[in-house]
Amino acid sequence: MKTELKIFFTIWIIYIFFLTNYGGDHMADSMLEGTMAFVDTGSFEITNYTKEQCKIVPSGCNNAFYNGKIYPGFPPGNSIIATPVYLLAKPFFNLLPEQIGEYSRLRISAILLNILATIFIISILSALIAVLVYKFLGHITKNKKNRLFITFVFAFGTLFFLYSTEYYAKTIATFFLFSSFYLLFLMKNKKIKKSKKLLFLTALLSSLAVTFEYSSILIVGLLFLYLLSFFRNKEIIYYLTGLMIPIILLLSYHYFIFDNAFSSTYQYHKPTTYYPIVAEKDISLPTI
Repeated sequence: MKTELKIFFTIWIIYIFFLTNYGGDHMADSMLEGTMAFVDTGSFEITNYTKEQCKIVPSGCNNAFYNGKIYPGFPPGNSIIATPVYLLAKPFFNLLPEQIGEYSRLRISAILLNILATIFIISILSALIAVLVYKFLGHITKNKKNRLFITFVFAFGTLFFLYSTEYYAKTIATFFLFSSFYLLFLMKNKKIKKSKKLLFLTALLSSLAVTFEYSSILIVGLLFLYLLSFFRNKEIIYYLTGLMIPIILLLSYHYFIFDNAFSSTYQYHKPTTYYPIVAEKDISLPTI
């Protein structure tokens, strides 16, 4: 078995073993409820999917509230990418009882989807990033032990370990951004031949990251500057085309949901309600 495959399966299995947030959290719930709503109804409205407590006390639930409706509070890519997982799992979810203890079938389905999406999306993409790190290091040093050491330190000795064991938007965005950077690096160093299709694909990968994490737009800009450092040709139009497609789709989503293409889901979060703790309310400093 090739070293890259061994790295992938080792890291993926360990990430699965340390899986966290089995019951979900407000961030994962919001994104994956969007997946369920999109598959079941063809809409991203999650009013009938979100927890009742998020309807009663919406602050801190990471949902977007607009015109009396509730939507996922994050870019739509996080909901769309989990669609295949939900489509495959839904027939089994439908076999569950309507109520299991205090949990409805809908809530149990959301919990199970969170586990499956973490295993088959987040952990897999994270393991692939580690493989790309290993391959990238091969262009810097030929010492295999050093490459393996750095790769495993990255996978298990940084915050990336935590972000790879739960359904987390930045992990998905990182995969697309690093994949784009790696392809640009190979082109710059003439390890692969530049082509119109490759330019388009590289741009598409980087721009897709924005549909998962808005702040990725900053890295997308830096990657474009990196491209300009070694490639200035009229064929750059293919790169720009690849950049624009996900952005146009994202702006269209904002327009149809929020009536404004340049809105973002974050603008419609309910601010977290602040409750003073006992010490702040009842304890006062003595007077002298």
